[in-house]
This record gives sequence, C-alpha cells and structure tokens, in this order.
Amino acid sequence: MKTPFIPRISPDKAFQAIGYNISVKIVYAILLGIGLAMFGHGLLVVLGHLLHLLIEIIESMVEHLLEWLFNLSPRQAEMITFWLGFAILLGVARPVSIKIYAAVKNSFLSWLAKPKFDKYILFIQFVVLSTTLALFY
Repeated sequence: MKTPFIPRISPDKAFQAIGYNISVKIVYAILLGIGLAMFGHGLLVVLGHLLHLLIEIIESMVEHLLEWLFNLSPRQAEMITFWLGFAILLGVARPVSIKIYAAVKNSFLSWLAKPKFDKYILFIQFVVLSTTLALFY
C-alpha cells in the first residue's frame, strides 16, 4: 500500500498562513524566555552540576593517563592535572575576557546613542527582570 504524500510546511509559512508575520526564531526566543523565567534557577543548577561532572570525568581521565604514561603516583598526577588545568584556564581567560569587554563596551556605547525614551524603557525592563529573578531566587 502506498503511503500518501504529506507536504511539509515550514513553521514560518505556517505562521503566515494563520495571519501572523512572525519568525520561528522569535517564537523560540519567547518560549525560551518563558522557560527560563519559570525554571531558570533549576536549569542553571542542573547545567552547573553537569558541567562539574564533565570536568571531573576529564580530570580523572587525565590523571589516569599521567599515572600510566609517566609512572606517577596518584598524588603527583593530581598536582600535575591541577596545574595543567590552571594553565589552560589562564590561557583561555585572557582572550575570552577581552572579547567580553569589547562586547560590553560596544553594547554600552550603542545604548548611549539611543534616544532618551528608549533608555528609560530598557532600564525599566532591566529593573523588572532583576526584581523577578530576585523574587524567585
């Protein structure tokens, strides 16, 4: 038996078909914002635990590799792994902090270039968001 052909409609066209000219990215951003507002703290805690677990697994693998390759004691491998991780952190922190500084500086300068009314609206949104997060934290 032949299966019927079901045409696939992109979500953008589906929203346009019901009379909305809205992008799927905007809908996803709204849903993500609602999800973060409702469950943000819990999600961040889970992500932090998963990241910590991943780092611990990598550290354990590096320690065992050092013990096996160089015939080191577990304590020596722990110390080498710590200093290796610290060196990697220092190497990554500088370029990342420079990029973050440039992004914050550019956004602040663009914020200063906006009209006064838009600044007040953005400030009010920031206060409302901060207050909401403080209440649910």
